[in-house]
Amino acid sequence: SPAFEVTEAARQRMDDLAKACEVKAWLLDQVGDIAVTCEFGNVLIYAKGGDKQAERIRKAISSPREELADLANIEIRTAGPIPDHAL
Repeated sequence: SPAFEVTEAARQRMDDLAKACEVKAWLLDQVGDIAVTCEFGNVLIYAKGGDKQAERIRKAISSPREELADLANIEIRTAGPIPDHAL
């Protein structure tokens, strides 16, 4: 038997990390420094630049994009703590 077996939970976490990385990489040049998390396809974008940056993010994600196609939901936050595990 293999020494390491990928569980469904581990596979989901890897998928979520990949989605968070893809969203951050896609938005970084357009909107500046952000933090991104993803859980079960639900993306949280933390706008470090407040409301003005959040508006730029909204504009960027308003049209359908390949990078956003398989995401369940996208939420933008401008207040509150940024989780330690955010990218």
